[in-house]
Amino acid sequence: MNVTNYLEGNLNLTLHCKSKQRDLGVQLLHHGASFGWNSGFDISERQYYCSFKWNSEPHFYDLNLASCNNPFNWYITKSGPCRVLSPSPADCDSWGI
Repeated sequence: MNVTNYLEGNLNLTLHCKSKQRDLGVQLLHHGASFGWNSGFDISERQYYCSFKWNSEPHFYDLNLASCNNPFNWYITKSGPCRVLSPSPADCDSWGI
């Protein structure tokens, strides 16, 4: 799984993701930078609970993998996270309240 910072205004993104089994730690992503990890084959590693922060604004979203053979790539915007579905258009969501 990969997460890329696409925040408008050249902002840095602070990312912190963890599954039930593993904490990936806090990552600082400059605009355009990515952070990636391998989820392995454990079913408990298919859902990651993530926080995203810029300009002291925290946002939360759960990143899911459909299968270990088809990992997802995500990009983060101010309006919400987007899952890359190449060659189809990205599937974007808005931040929850």
